[in-house]
Amino acid sequence: NAIGGDGFAAIAVSIEMGALTELDSLDVNSNRVGDTGLIALGKAVANGVLCKLSKLYLGGNDISDDGVIAFAAAVGTGGGDVLPALYELWLSNNEIGDKGFAALCAMLKQGALTNLGDLRLQYNHLGDASCSSLVGLLKCGSSLSNTWYLGLNDNAFTNEGLNVLETALAGAALPRLEFITASSPNSTAAAQQAVQNAFTNRPRPPRPTKG
Repeated sequence: NAIGGDGFAAIAVSIEMGALTELDSLDVNSNRVGDTGLIALGKAVANGVLCKLSKLYLGGNDISDDGVIAFAAAVGTGGGDVLPALYELWLSNNEIGDKGFAALCAMLKQGALTNLGDLRLQYNHLGDASCSSLVGLLKCGSSLSNTWYLGLNDNAFTNEGLNVLETALAGAALPRLEFITASSPNSTAAAQQAVQNAFTNRPRPPRPTKG
């Protein structure tokens, strides 16, 4: 399909008017939604109309930093009242860079998307600045407290950025996180493996004992 930005914006207007309040999953992967569509969606959900939406798939839609920044601002303003049930947010195969990722991290720090379990941004343009943004997010433990999968492979990290991430992961609790992928053609296999090792060996909270 190719809904396009204007077509998806029309759907967003319907959402804003309360036409799809029971919607649980919204899959528009590879539909050329673009920034126009994502900005419209952010405006539509800002008033909390999609409180049951748990899956939002926006991969392969030519979305750039501009769209993500606007969407994150709209969602972040409402805190936990906007998309409170959202568990899967897929933004892979887009044109998102460091500014867009920084906006997502800022949104999460504001207390948005507290139920988020699966965040995917593979095949974008995230660089070392995004590693720093993620490190800042990791320091706010509650921001990713329910996240089990964080997909960041095939971006633009260098060894320097991955080294920063490695150090942060070594001291991060992340109680539910089971998988993190962080790789790039610009970094070495050794640096990528070091991130995985730090994640595997990170401190974990003790398991509750049976009474």
